[in-house]
Amino acid sequence: AILAQGSKQRPAHAVVPHTLQLQLQGAMVSVEELPWKRDQLDERKALFKECDPNGNYYCSLAEIDNILSSGKYDYGPLSPEQVNSAMLHAFNEAKNFGGDERGCPADYIEHREFRVFLEIFVHKVQDKEHEVDGALDDSYKE
Repeated sequence: AILAQGSKQRPAHAVVPHTLQLQLQGAMVSVEELPWKRDQLDERKALFKECDPNGNYYCSLAEIDNILSSGKYDYGPLSPEQVNSAMLHAFNEAKNFGGDERGCPADYIEHREFRVFLEIFVHKVQDKEHEVDGALDDSYKE
């Protein structure tokens, strides 16, 4: 089915993750619901796809910020500056988490580093000290 430009309706056969359904209905999603846990692969893939408009499996901080700061997520009492600071710190910790990047790719979050980024980001926003489960997510390969 072809949708009118700007329409928020989706074809009846489309499978839409729960968090995306909430976003389409206009409800803000709590930052705790970001898909950083290992068992949230489908939701994480959908979020990564949103953050990766070029489809090259790399996301810049600006691309991630564009989605996570779009008003879809509720960061509680934190100011935008506090959220941006947490995002920058999480991005810098997660990029090149595998240690095998040099040059330009080291300035981006790779698809397999995205889960680590989300985990660090959620815990920084919650202001929790947390030991990161540093296993890279190789389940993105299609």
